[in-house]
This record gives sequence, structure tokens and C-alpha cells, in this order.
Amino acid sequence: MLNGMLCAQMHNVIKVCEWATEMLNKVGIELGPVPLKVLKPILDGAALEEDEEIQELWAALLANAGGGAEPGTVSPAYPAILRQLSPNDAKVMRALFEIAKTKASPERELGGTIELHLEHFPAYTDLEFMDIMASLHHHSLIERHEFVTETASTKIGEHTFRIIHFGGRFIRACEPPKRSDLRTHR
Repeated sequence: MLNGMLCAQMHNVIKVCEWATEMLNKVGIELGPVPLKVLKPILDGAALEEDEEIQELWAALLANAGGGAEPGTVSPAYPAILRQLSPNDAKVMRALFEIAKTKASPERELGGTIELHLEHFPAYTDLEFMDIMASLHHHSLIERHEFVTETASTKIGEHTFRIIHFGGRFIRACEPPKRSDLRTHR
């Protein structure tokens, strides 16, 4: 059993490293050195990940740390956050980032809980969606503002959300490198 677990972990690491190398090859550079403080947590997290979509995020994080982004762009905090995200958390975070890119305001307000849930994430139950948003907020990837709407007989609490700068940098570090992101020096 132990041998099977270790083989599965090694398989995951090799797969993620190959994907990272492919991502960098597509933009014309090779995987370079990664600071150990970033590399070890990436490989540890990738080793334990069975979900392919999350493995792709690990590969992009490794690719960006190893040459796809300016030095220091991949924070040592990113692997710890990615390790704690569920596949649903990651899917919603990526989708929220795409929604934010379409917003004209500099604040990139995403909208309220009900609006986001009904328009963009109807496949999740209310509880699932609220748990996902709470997880993203807990990891400082999104910001939540609460306001109260009063009617003649009740007060209704509502939240609006936006991706904060740290969350934007995190999700960009988990996307495959693009030519425009390449390091300017080698």
C-alpha cells in the first residue's frame, strides 16, 4: 500500500513537471531554477493532488516560478493557498477572475451573492456556493462587503464581492505563462 501511494505521488509530480515544461516551451523558454522555498511546497502539493484541473494549476505555478514570470512574482504563500483549495473553489476563483476582467470599473466589483450565484454558478446549491465564497475570502483572494437592505418589515443582509490585488496576482500565477509575462532578463 505504501509503495502504491509513493508511486502515485511520484507520478503526479512527474506529470505536473512535464506540463510546466510544455507550458514554457509553448512560449519559447525552458524551465529554469526555482527558489527552494517555492519549489518544495509546489512539488509537495502537486504530489498529493489527484484532481487534473488542480494539477494544471500546480503546473502553471511551477512554470511561472521557473521562468514564465518576473522573479518574485510567485509568492511562497501561493502553494499553501493552492494546497487548501478544493476543485470547486479553484473553478469558481478562475471564473470570478474572468468575470472581473470584463468589468469596467477599477474596483472590478463582481456583484452580490444572489446575482453571482444565479447568473454564473447555478449548478451549486446555496450552501455550496456560500462555502466556496467563504473559502476564497478566508484565503484573502476576494473581498466581501456587507450591506443591509431594509424593507418596511425586515432587514436583509447581502454581500458584494471583488477580487483583491493579492487574489488577482495569485490566479495569474496559476495560469499558463503568456509571451507578455516572460521575464525580461535571463
